[in-house]
This record gives sequence, C-alpha cells and structure tokens, in this order.
Amino acid sequence: MCSIFQCCVELGTPGGARNENNSSSPSSSNSKSTATPTREPVNIIMNQETKKLYYTMEFKAMGDMTRNGLMSIGEFTRLMMLLGFPGGRENSERLWQSVKQHGAYMNLEEYIELMSNPSVENNTSMWRKLFAEFDTDGSGFASPTEVKQGLENIGLTVGPALSDKLSAMDKDKDGKINYSDFLKIQLNQTK
Repeated sequence: MCSIFQCCVELGTPGGARNENNSSSPSSSNSKSTATPTREPVNIIMNQETKKLYYTMEFKAMGDMTRNGLMSIGEFTRLMMLLGFPGGRENSERLWQSVKQHGAYMNLEEYIELMSNPSVENNTSMWRKLFAEFDTDGSGFASPTEVKQGLENIGLTVGPALSDKLSAMDKDKDGKINYSDFLKIQLNQTK
C-alpha cells in the first residue's frame, strides 16, 4: 500500500512535484495509483498561527524524541532530513551551527524561530503544505471526510487501501487526524 505522500508524488500534487521525464515514485510498494490529477496543484498559503502550530507538532512528534522539551543536534538533524531539508545531514548540521553555535540543545521557541525563516520554511514545507490541503481551518486537525475530499480534489480515488490508511491515522479514534499522527504514519515512525 502506498502512503498518501507517495500517491501524491505520483500525481504531481503539492506533496511533491513530478518531473515528466522521470515519473518513477519512491514507493516501496507495488500498489500504485492510476489516477490523474483533476486540477493543478494549489500554492498553499498558511497564516503564521497555523505555521507555528505545525512547527510545534513537528517538534513534539518527530524532533524531541526524549520528551524532555529539548532537541539535540542529532534529533534536529534527523527531523530536518525527515522534513526534506536539502543537503542531508551535512547541511542540517550547518543549519544547527548557524543558530546554536555553543548550545547543546534547542528548545521549542528556538525551533519555531528557526523554522520561521523563509528559506528554512520553504525547504521543509512539503508535509505542511500537503496536510494543509486537508486541514481547512488551520487547526492542526482534519476529519477523515476532509482528508478524503482533499485527496479527491487532487484526483485520487479513495479506495479500500487508502481508507485503511486514513483510519490508521486517527490514532485516538476521536474522528480527527492530527498533523503529528499524519507525519508519523507518512514517515513510518512510531512513538
């Protein structure tokens, strides 16, 4: 079963641009979507409050793995790589050093400030933009109906396999999929 992101990459949607000369996807599954997009990708514009909420969810769900309110350079580098920051480990470590010259840890406020830099934000926004397609009110949550509608809006048919994926994203079974769980599932991470 492909992840939602992998299906979106295949479709050339906001989750990832598809190069027409190279249509292979990074899918680790033999199950591929045959749908075609029904519209051009939308340039998602999020307000600062929504961005801050998403940054906080990233920090807590994928960065601060020791749950101590701080992120080490290793945790930071891993998070930047998961978010697609270009240049891999080396550039992620350089970014850390540009803001934490002598500090051993980064707190949430420092992370939010760093991520608010337009260059950093633009180079790590693929997951935020994709989830924002579904999170219509900027709350950090989307209902399964919103996610299904968002997927249909980008031309993907939601069949049984994708419905199962959506159900798995609602970890606490409250009828909402939050950005943190979305990240974890898409990146095959466990808490």
